[in-house]
Amino acid sequence: MSKLKEKLKNLKIAFFISDVGYGHMVRQRSIIKKILIKYPKTKITIVNHNNIQILKQTFREQVDYVDFFNNIKIIKKKNGFLDLDKTKKVFQNWEKKSKKINRLHKALSGYNLFVSDFVPEAFLLAKKMNIRSIGICHFTWSWFVKKIIKKNNFYYKRILFFENLADKIFFPPLTPIKIFNDFSKNKIIKINFVIDKKYLGKPFKKNKKKIFLIMDNGTKTLSSLISKSLKYLSKSKKFIFYIGTSTLKKNDIKYISKQKNLIPISDLNSIYEQIQKADYVIARGGFNTLTECLMFKKPSILSNEKNNPEVDENLKYFSELGFCSKLKNNHWGKGLLKRLDFFVTHESLNIKKNLNKKFFFFNGSDQILKYIEQLIR
Repeated sequence: MSKLKEKLKNLKIAFFISDVGYGHMVRQRSIIKKILIKYPKTKITIVNHNNIQILKQTFREQVDYVDFFNNIKIIKKKNGFLDLDKTKKVFQNWEKKSKKINRLHKALSGYNLFVSDFVPEAFLLAKKMNIRSIGICHFTWSWFVKKIIKKNNFYYKRILFFENLADKIFFPPLTPIKIFNDFSKNKIIKINFVIDKKYLGKPFKKNKKKIFLIMDNGTKTLSSLISKSLKYLSKSKKFIFYIGTSTLKKNDIKYISKQKNLIPISDLNSIYEQIQKADYVIARGGFNTLTECLMFKKPSILSNEKNNPEVDENLKYFSELGFCSKLKNNHWGKGLLKRLDFFVTHESLNIKKNLNKKFFFFNGSDQILKYIEQLIR
């Protein structure tokens, strides 16, 4: 056994995964898989609450788990939009609640590295325990807070203080440029997209009818909009719709299963596998979804999320580059088929051309593993 493998065998890494949505989990899950493939005896512990069952289904007994809520959450209204007032209160109370992480001191004693996407208090705990820490993110919570609490920089500065305790922070392409101003240059490492590519290359048959994949996100932004559109989508003779059902009500799922051109897709892994099979994607403009559409060169028509600066920024970048089209709130329901027909006829070909012109790499997980290897040499 090489010296490096011997060191990795004895390495203990804790992954603190943000409890907001799925994207943070998907990125860190990809990194954990890379480590376990190359160094299967490395001890890994995942700290998470909201997605811990999904993570257990993925890794089972290969890793350990600490069921612990990682403090930050964003609150939605019934219509799926960000509840700005309630979310502000979450961040205004954040620092007081962040002290709960000290309970993990004993459980994580003897660990060598903390990795997070992107739990600020994990970096403070690492400093207290004299443990190295790295962050991975395409936006920071301090940046998010500065966008939603515009009249008071106190909360932004406090979260930024915690984030700056990380030894290194890895940023993928299309990170908002202003975020880099919050960190010293020697702390920033720019990497390629971090994504799970386990389903690349699976054979599939092309359908004569064009396929739209409709995806909701982990915080259920689109569930009510999808619900009110189902009866109109079922009338389409031109399109087939693959629909993620994990955020939908039972009556909606039952309705979908009875329609010839509506195909229910139940779990998270399956919904992402459908991206390469579909011709077009309908989704909220989350970063992970956008990354998948870039990787598979899929024209997408994306919904914004009112009051959410991350989604605003994502759609601004991607639409300016000609990588997607926008789906307004009033397009859902009765007018959705008309909007989709216009998208296919007048927009999708140009988007496809733009996607084919631009080349991105998706090996961010490998780059992070390489850095971890350098750390322990």
